[in-house]
Parts: sequence; C-alpha cells; structure tokens
Amino acid sequence: MKILMIQGGFGAGGAEKIMCELAHHRAAGGDEVHVAAMRMPKTGSFLTYAPEIQLHVLDRTGRRPPAPILQPRRALAIRRLIRQLQPDLIISFLTKVNCLTLLAATGTGIPVVISERNNPTIQSPHFWRRLQLALMPRAAGIAMQTRAAAAALLPAQAARAHVIPNHCNAVEFTRPEPAAHCRFVAAGRLDHQKGFDLLLEAFAQMPEDTGATLDIFGEG
Repeated sequence: MKILMIQGGFGAGGAEKIMCELAHHRAAGGDEVHVAAMRMPKTGSFLTYAPEIQLHVLDRTGRRPPAPILQPRRALAIRRLIRQLQPDLIISFLTKVNCLTLLAATGTGIPVVISERNNPTIQSPHFWRRLQLALMPRAAGIAMQTRAAAAALLPAQAARAHVIPNHCNAVEFTRPEPAAHCRFVAAGRLDHQKGFDLLLEAFAQMPEDTGATLDIFGEG
C-alpha cells in the first residue's frame, strides 16, 4: 500500500513525533510511505526518518505570502502531490492540515483519514474548527485522542470517530537512589491550552516539608 501522510511541519512537536513513529510502523510493515509537510527547518527535520520514507516539503522557498494567499496555495500544493503520487490512502494530522487535505483530495476518490490532535472545544481561530466540522463528512475515517474530544463533534461524526490515545514506548532506565530532594520537571509550549496553570495549582498543594521543586521548560 502507498500511504501519504501530511502534517504542518518537520519541526519539534507531539503530533510530529506520533506521525514519525506511525510512518516507521507502516514502512516496517512493507508499505510505501511518503510524509509531507508545509515547512522544513533550516537544519532539517527535527525527527529522524528512515531513508525508505520519502519526505516532501510543500511550501515554496522565499518570502511567505499573506494567509489569504498562503492557504489556497498550500491546498493546491497538496493536490499536486496527491496527483503525482496517487496514494492508496491519505492520513492527515491537525485541524488546519485536515481541512486543506480534505479540500485538496476532493474528487480524487482517495480515502482520507483525519486525526484531530487537539481539544476541539477551545481551539482558536474558530474558523478552522468550523471548517473542519463542515468537511468531516468527506473523511473516510476520523481519529480522536479522547472520548471527550470525540463527544465535541457533531453527532453524526462523533458516532463514526475512533478514539486512539497516544501510545507509550517502554523506556529502559535505572531507578535512582532515594533522595531527600524531589524534583518535578515539565516541558511544553507555554500556552494556556497546555494546562500549566493546573500544574501550578496542583504543585502549590504539595506539603512544604517535602522540599520539592518544579522546573518548567518551554517557550511562549
């Protein structure tokens, strides 16, 4: 099977990590896998892809045009790539990319599986959320990460959505020796959507005599 996977960029991110691992999983199973994204960092892909997985960058180099021009241009670039590759299946991640992919694949007869990696009830701008809801009937499959996220869809689409949580690979580690100091570490984009406010409220309830500290790493 030839699979085309489409995402926003080849930079760092949770959705990017899952797509990279999914691409390797399908390639290991014998599929021909292509991964496309709008942008590529100057230093190359943040995540390492095996040589047999072909990468495609959709945005043209040079000055970035304004959004009213940029998004239609991206949809056309996706459609050109679909026509070039003629995949058996298309998988797209994230709201905006889902919308562009569903529009680009219209009339091709190629099934598109979209995956919403976000909380659809608090997304901004709301234009893309509304557009995705309108385009969802065109999707051959809908993947959501939680039951609550699936319940936020329109009833007809919620009924056919599949909840697929992120997997967790086992990591070998050596258990450290007991210590008097307890250090908590969190990492992520410093944005309200990531819920660091909840983390701070929870950490504030730690007994003071534990001597615990909290380090948060991120930008925003």
